[in-house]
Amino acid sequence: MAVMDVMVPVSKETYEMGEALVDLIVKIKGALADGWQIGSDVPVMISAVVTNMAEIIEGMKAAKGEWDQDDAATVAALSLTVAALVKELRK
Repeated sequence: MAVMDVMVPVSKETYEMGEALVDLIVKIKGALADGWQIGSDVPVMISAVVTNMAEIIEGMKAAKGEWDQDDAATVAALSLTVAALVKELRK
């Protein structure tokens, strides 16, 4: 497959929300990598949620305004989030 690098403007808040969401999924996936172990997995998951959830919620609030201002930049930011999630989940 041929790949080409292009510069695409993305909405800041939506992109940062996506990064926080991917980070949350990666941390939870890492905690569960060796199977469910309540004693060690729950603290990691709670920490991940506390660390990332505020940023995700704020990003969701800001995303509506960004969508109204520049829907193409918001879609570009969301597509990067989806691509990062797919990459992480395929590991």
